[in-house]
Amino acid sequence: FVDVAQPDAETLQVSAKCGGTTRLGKTMWGTTKSYIANAVRGVSQGFRKDLELQGVGFRARIEKADGALYPVETLVLRLGFTNELQLPVPPGIEISCPTQTTIAVFGFR
Repeated sequence: FVDVAQPDAETLQVSAKCGGTTRLGKTMWGTTKSYIANAVRGVSQGFRKDLELQGVGFRARIEKADGALYPVETLVLRLGFTNELQLPVPPGIEISCPTQTTIAVFGFR
């Protein structure tokens, strides 16, 4: 379903070809084309998702602490539990909280 060509040292061409005349073949061609387009978009532009917390007393914030080798970020969520949820931010992912009820996630993965 996929054809990969390298016309020169700096260019790589990836294209999806319709490999069949059956309904399944055409469906897989569209799926493969979408996977390739999403992968190229993710590497070149990255992905961003905005999340909104809806609920009474739901809050989010980012805490930064100095680690041994590099600063560590933690997403702290108050979601109605007795304790706050503390989630470490993985490397390569950027999380910000523009407001107390909005979380913006950005990354290339």
